[in-house]
Amino acid sequence: MKQHKVMLGEQVLYQAAQLSHAERFAAARRAEGLACHVVPDTTQANRPARINPLTGKPRRMRAKGIIRVPGPCGEDADIKKPPQ
Repeated sequence: MKQHKVMLGEQVLYQAAQLSHAERFAAARRAEGLACHVVPDTTQANRPARINPLTGKPRRMRAKGIIRVPGPCGEDADIKKPPQ
């Protein structure tokens, strides 16, 4: 999970998983007169593949722009989204 930090010098005032929450907290502290700043977490999420317990295979990832709908025999049919 990401950990964005609100810093006052070298001291951590607040940690948040969502950057918008850390920014709002920092804005509120600045309104009170504290010169704090937000340090966003830049680490990449490196999650392992989710394994389907029934088949033992990794779950399929959905490609952007493709909608999966059940086909006539239970398999997924790919339908491309129209461009917007």
